[in-house]
Amino acid sequence: MRAMQIWTLVALAILVLAASPSDASESLLGLEPGAVGLNDVVSKLGPTELVRTGDASTSETSVCYQTNAGEFVVFASFSEMGGPDLDLTAIRLSASAPPGRKCARHPAKEPLAFSNGLKLGSTEADIKKHAPGPANADGDFVACSKRFFEKGTPEYERWANSEGCFREGEEPYYSVCSGLSAKFEDGRAVWIQLNRIESVC
Repeated sequence: MRAMQIWTLVALAILVLAASPSDASESLLGLEPGAVGLNDVVSKLGPTELVRTGDASTSETSVCYQTNAGEFVVFASFSEMGGPDLDLTAIRLSASAPPGRKCARHPAKEPLAFSNGLKLGSTEADIKKHAPGPANADGDFVACSKRFFEKGTPEYERWANSEGCFREGEEPYYSVCSGLSAKFEDGRAVWIQLNRIESVC
């Protein structure tokens, strides 16, 4: 009986850990999705064209840089509202230029790498090693979790008992989804995207 109780506690601990996201996010050039905005990117890396593509839920606002090593990096915000003050939600590193884009120069002479070590040329095994969660139907690795608003904060008051979002008495929360995607040629990554999106309701 005692052994069963111990295994039950172990199983519960595993479930809790699996449901609790790490506060650590990956970054590139010291810029981390969910922690900075597009204006912070431009302030750090220099002026460049702000481009908005898509519409409504597919809308994206982004800036692009080309390094002296020949790589292209796009910092983007998935949002229906455009503007430089948007939160950074995605970083894409690519071996080829985004179609129709003018990218500002970045002085990096050496290949760029995300803080977890992934870079262009990484293998599929490398990508899977750093995947935040299981692969979805599109082959992207995604992990989502809930984070509850703290009682007494404006966010809690705004969302508590919000009609159509949370049931009466249910603690309001927001979702955090982290993703990792890659495209390969001859078994090596030629495009890598890292993203982090927070959403409510």
